[in-house]
Amino acid sequence: MIRLPNLRKNIVIGLVGYTLLLSFAVGLHGFLVNEHIEKLVWQNILGIDFENFNLNKIRAENNQDSSNNNLKWYDENQNDRIPAEFSDFEVGIHDEVEYQDRVYVIRVTEKNDKKQILALDITEIEKQEFYVVFFAFVLMVFSIILITYIAYNQLGKLINPLLSLANDLSRLTPIQDQIQIDRSKIKYYESYVLSDAIQNYVERSQHYLEKEKVFFSTVSHELRTPVSVILGAIEVLQHHQSTPATVLPHLDRIARITQDMEELIACLLFLARDQQRLNLYAEEVDLYHEIPVMIEHHISLCKGKNVEILNLVNQPFRINVPPQLIRVVVSNLLRNAIENCDDGTIKIYQHDAQIMIEDSGHGMSAEALSTFYTSRARMGNNQSAGIGIPLILKICDHFGWSLTFKSKPEKGTIAILKFS
Repeated sequence: MIRLPNLRKNIVIGLVGYTLLLSFAVGLHGFLVNEHIEKLVWQNILGIDFENFNLNKIRAENNQDSSNNNLKWYDENQNDRIPAEFSDFEVGIHDEVEYQDRVYVIRVTEKNDKKQILALDITEIEKQEFYVVFFAFVLMVFSIILITYIAYNQLGKLINPLLSLANDLSRLTPIQDQIQIDRSKIKYYESYVLSDAIQNYVERSQHYLEKEKVFFSTVSHELRTPVSVILGAIEVLQHHQSTPATVLPHLDRIARITQDMEELIACLLFLARDQQRLNLYAEEVDLYHEIPVMIEHHISLCKGKNVEILNLVNQPFRINVPPQLIRVVVSNLLRNAIENCDDGTIKIYQHDAQIMIEDSGHGMSAEALSTFYTSRARMGNNQSAGIGIPLILKICDHFGWSLTFKSKPEKGTIAILKFS
């Protein structure tokens, strides 16, 4: 089965990808803006002249209880011991510095080549920032799930009826009557238009098939009566005392050809029936016994040619099929081989579940062979007395057989009839 991209899957993935990309872009933009604004805020807050702060009071409070102060002041000029977490920073503003399980923003300055550090506890601010980011992330995930759910379900309302329609059609066969597509569950205009067009096409196809069945049946019945009359008259002449002996071979030939025509008519009647009814007429046929009779009926076509027909089927070859059909198929292939061969041999042999008819005739290239049989199958352009490739293919299609040809220029052609 050909693997093709899933439209619904691609659309959903595209929407999710677009949402992720948009969320990332918006989030990145918000993050950069937030960081820039934070930097400006800290510069404005911590950039005020130190004279505006009661630094001695801040230092005294730190010495009393460092856990309850949002501001910390360290000055090496007054022999303050700067924590190691702060001492490595250069002059400037530094954000998100961790110290004693707290988060600080610090401003580092120098006086008399000694550092002065003012630290602002922003732990609660960072927590609130985390909550905002977490909430935004949850909202983004929820949006993606919601978009995925809506897109999947809405596309399902459009695509599922089409998939159901395709599944229903795959189980149908052309021989079934009154094929009806269920359109009651289709809710969207596009799906309804497509299913309506398919239903109209199916109805036209059914009408065509019905006409074809009626044609086969009518023609076959119309032909069967005169052919039966001819066979009866020939049988009377063959056994009549006044019939000259020199005429008998000609009557025998007429009888054989008429019998072939009768089998062809029976074949047309079989093809006008559906598959189940056709199976009722099947019986076991052994080609080991049938092929010699077919060769005898067609030996007259070799007159004027240096052609020898070799029957290499040397063991039973049994299949279940209406006898008339298999006789018509194999006889037609044998007749084609005789017509394509002016000199040499025609071999009929078996291989596994295959009957092969090989002639040493003209042969054709692969392109010429394909063109020849395609045109005969489509146009019915067959000058032989047989039923032609189109009806052989129709019989093969009825029973699931396959008919193929292999040919080499100037080396002949092999017709391969493979039974299922």
